[in-house]
Amino acid sequence: MKPFKIVLIISLSFLFLNACLKPESNFSEDGKLSFSVDTLSFDTIFVGIGTTTLNFKVYNDNNLPIKINEIYLAENADNFRLNIDGNAENQVSDYILAANDSLFIFVELTINTELDQLLEQDSIVFELENHSQDIDLIAFGQNVHLINGNDSSGYINTQTWTADKPYLIYNSMLVEENQVLNIEAGTQIYFHHDSRMYVLGSLIAKGTVDEPILFTGDRLEEWYDEAPGQWRGIWLMAGSKNNWIEWAEIRNGIEGLIVDTLANENPTLTLLNTKIENMNSFGLLARGAKIFAANNLFANCGQITVGLILGGNYEFYHCTMANYWPFFPRPTPALYLNNYYGDENNNIQIRPLIKAQFTNCIIYGGLENELGFDSFPIENAFNYQFENCVIRVDKDEITSLNALNSLINPSFQFKNISEANYELDTLSIAKDAGNKDILTQFPFILNTDLNGNTRNSENIPDIGAYERVDIIL
Repeated sequence: MKPFKIVLIISLSFLFLNACLKPESNFSEDGKLSFSVDTLSFDTIFVGIGTTTLNFKVYNDNNLPIKINEIYLAENADNFRLNIDGNAENQVSDYILAANDSLFIFVELTINTELDQLLEQDSIVFELENHSQDIDLIAFGQNVHLINGNDSSGYINTQTWTADKPYLIYNSMLVEENQVLNIEAGTQIYFHHDSRMYVLGSLIAKGTVDEPILFTGDRLEEWYDEAPGQWRGIWLMAGSKNNWIEWAEIRNGIEGLIVDTLANENPTLTLLNTKIENMNSFGLLARGAKIFAANNLFANCGQITVGLILGGNYEFYHCTMANYWPFFPRPTPALYLNNYYGDENNNIQIRPLIKAQFTNCIIYGGLENELGFDSFPIENAFNYQFENCVIRVDKDEITSLNALNSLINPSFQFKNISEANYELDTLSIAKDAGNKDILTQFPFILNTDLNGNTRNSENIPDIGAYERVDIIL
C-alpha cells in the first residue's frame, strides 16, 4: 500500500474515533420530557409490608439529548424507594437522556405509620435546565393485626378474631392443640407469600351471607384478584376436631383446605355456604376424615377441586364442583375418590371409604371425565352414591345403582364460565331436578342457597349450590 493511502486511512480513522468519543455538548434547553403516566397509584397495602414494584417510562421525544440535572423524591421519605435506569438510588444527578430515547424508573413502597387508614404521597421531580417536571406517587394503606410465625403471636391459644381490622399472617401460624380460634363474621385474613394456617386444635369461623369471612393472599393489586398460588392454604391437622367453617371465601392459594384423619365420632369439619376457588393444586383434600358439607362451591383448581382419599366418611349436599382451570392443561378430574395407600415397604394399606354421599350436587368441568376412582377391590371398603346429581363422566365408569336419579354426561351450561359465575343458566337441566326430601332432613342448612335465596319456594329444589332465580320484568 502506498504511503499516502496509509496516512489517509489513519487520518479518517482518527476523525471517526474522535467523533464517537466526543461527549455530547449540544443539549435541548427548552425540550420537555414525556411520561407513560402522570400519577403512579398503588392499591391499598398493609402497614409494614412492601408492595409489588411498579414502573413507568420517561421519554425524550426531542431530536436533541436532554440533560436532567437531578432526579429525586420531593419528600425523600423512607416509604418510597426508586430504581433509576438500573441504579437503586432515590437521587441521580446529571443524567443525559439521548434524543428519542427513554428510561425506566421502578418504584417500591412500604407503609410504616400506625394509622388505621392512611394516605402516602410523594412525587418524583425531574430538574431540567430551565424548568422542572414531576410524577405524583400515591398509595393507600391500612393497619393490620400482624400474626408472625417467628414469634409468640403466631402460636394461637383460645381467642377470638374480630372484623375491626384485617389479620395478616406472616411466616405461617398454628392453632395449638386443644385450643380454639373463633373468627367472627366479616373478618378478613390475608396470608403473606408461602404462609399457611395450621390447626391442631379447632377452627370456628362463622360468617354470614352479608359478611363472609375472607381467607386470601396479601397482594391487593388488581392483577392478583384471581391469581392462584399466593399462599399455602389451611391445614386441619391429624387430631384436629370439631372444626366449623360457614359463609367463608378461601381463594388464590396453592392448596385450599387439607383435612386430616378424624379424631372422634363428630365431623372433623362442618363446611357450609363456602367458596373455595383458584387453587394451584386442590380445593379440598380430605385424608381419612369425616366431613359434612352443604351449599359449597369448589371451583377452578390446577388438579382436583375435591379429593377424598385414604377412605373416610363424607356427606355432600347441594355442592357445586366446577373445574375450568384456565392456566395450563389439567390431567385430573374435578372429584377424586380413593381408599388405600402404599406404605414405605410398598405394602398396600386399606383405608375404607365408609361413606361418600353426594345429593343434589354438580360435578362438571372442561374435561370429558370429571369423576375419578382409585379403589382397592375389597368388599365394603369403597362405598359411594350420587343421588339427583349432574355428573360429567364416562357412562361406563358409574352404574345406575351408584347414580340414583342422576344426569350423566349431559349437555350443561353455567351462567358465565369466563367470569367464574357458576349459577345455573336460564334453561339448565339442573333446574327443579333435585331431591326435595333432603330439605326436610336439614331445613336450617339447605332452605337457602349460597346466595341466600330461598331454595324450596318452588317445592322441588335445583341441583347445585345455587337456586336459579328468574327476574320477572
